[in-house]
Amino acid sequence: KTFLKKESILIHIILKYYPPYIAYISPLGMASTVLLILTIFLSSRISGATSRNGLFEASAVEKHGQWMARFHRVYSDESEKRNRFDNFKKNLEFVQRFNMNKNITYKLDVNEFSDLTDEEFRATHTGLVVPEGINKISTLESRLVVPFRYENVSDAGESLDWRQEGAVTPVRYQGTCGGCWAFSAVA
Repeated sequence: KTFLKKESILIHIILKYYPPYIAYISPLGMASTVLLILTIFLSSRISGATSRNGLFEASAVEKHGQWMARFHRVYSDESEKRNRFDNFKKNLEFVQRFNMNKNITYKLDVNEFSDLTDEEFRATHTGLVVPEGINKISTLESRLVVPFRYENVSDAGESLDWRQEGAVTPVRYQGTCGGCWAFSAVA
């Protein structure tokens, strides 16, 4: 009797919340009905995920077109455009996933490098490139010691926020000047 009561409650729930899907209770019994509902539910979840992926793909194509216009990007052929779009899409996904984190104090966005892989960016925009003719600092210069100019720093505070002092400018693209090591070393 308890089983019948539970079965009738489940049937009531099914008919109330799934009327477009379930118009009858299967003659094979409750187990097949539950299996049918589970199949319908899982199918809708899978198709929802697929449509979300399709929407992201369409959105990424549109954003890539806007990005190309903004940064005046033109590719040599369709193959290169597809490869660059794939890189852009991966970077866009990373940006969107990162920005969903509620514990961060800043947001990422796409920039003029968003169609490059990490390896391509590192190969072209990091590392000091020493011009020909400049090999080493002479041994005399390397032995030159300059005394520290400000010896009494006891009145300095524990920390200083240079942003509040107006000494830090907004982030800028430094190009391939070879000074990136300095920003990395002090950050």
